Amino acid sequence: GKLSSVVNFISDQSISDTSHISVNAGIFISGVAARFSPDKKTTVNLSGRFGTTSILEKIVHKNISEFPFYNFYDINLGTSRILNNKNSVSLTLFVNKDYLSKNTYKTLKTETGDTTALADVAKSGWADILAGFTWNFQPKDNLKVETRISYQYFNSNSNHESLDPVHDQSSTNRAESTIQEFGISNQWEADRVNHKLNFGFCSYFRNIDPFMSTSVLLKGSPIYDVPDPISKEKPILQLEFSPYFEDQFNITKNTTFRPGIRFLTLIGSKKVFILPEPRLYVSHKISDKVSVMGSWVGTTQDIQLISSSNIMSCSDLWIPAGGEIKPAYSNMEEIGFFFNDGM
Repeated sequence: GKLSSVVNFISDQSISDTSHISVNAGIFISGVAARFSPDKKTTVNLSGRFGTTSILEKIVHKNISEFPFYNFYDINLGTSRILNNKNSVSLTLFVNKDYLSKNTYKTLKTETGDTTALADVAKSGWADILAGFTWNFQPKDNLKVETRISYQYFNSNSNHESLDPVHDQSSTNRAESTIQEFGISNQWEADRVNHKLNFGFCSYFRNIDPFMSTSVLLKGSPIYDVPDPISKEKPILQLEFSPYFEDQFNITKNTTFRPGIRFLTLIGSKKVFILPEPRLYVSHKISDKVSVMGSWVGTTQDIQLISSSNIMSCSDLWIPAGGEIKPAYSNMEEIGFFFNDGM
């Protein structure tokens, strides 16, 4: 549902009665994954990765003190269980952290000779925690119902400090965004003769806390301090409710028609937005080897990104729509031709 890009993470919810362990060791990334089943109806998946650049950092910094380093780790836990022939449940937990740092030094001329001092410190990072519970219910062969409850915690922060050891002065720029989100969704998939229906709703309650500040210290005392300009608006709460409907059917033997619509209802601190998001997909098979397709999608973004990034410091602020900040809207059209030579 974002204008820039969408990343869809799908965890493995299949049930298996076999055990599997894999280990991966590399120069930059290493990890381990395990899959096991305590019984015939339950499967547990556990995996973790981490960056091994922290080992190289100590070696490289002995010769190149200003070399920037990036590192990360993530942990993924998933478990699925079949309750009976109509019901199954699954749990998902994902934790990750990414961080980047760089120190810059400069040479100072003193009465006793040249000396090296720390002149610039840049740090930034991202962290995410996602937990979800999913219940799959299939009362009939042609009907599937999925209900999901989720919680997500996201934090991005950057800190850029410039030091002047000669005059005992320092300046600090800090930016941070924290988003907590509680979500519930319900999705139905039904096959009706020539129609494949997909409908339901998704709802999210968010607590968004952006922060930005700038300060200058001289001999330990503040001489310039810009307070957080968004502090008067906190906490920023946002409620989203979006029902949707889509139908896929064949107009002719070779033509598929898939219209759909999603109604975004967004309740912010000062305004209520109701925005339709129509979509249409059409494909036609000209011959056994040639087919053509076209699509049109309207998309709304309800959280806006304010960025003043450079190569080492990512000062990103996520600001929710509401008040004078309206949701962004985009239309995307696409047409494509496909040829299959049968090889």
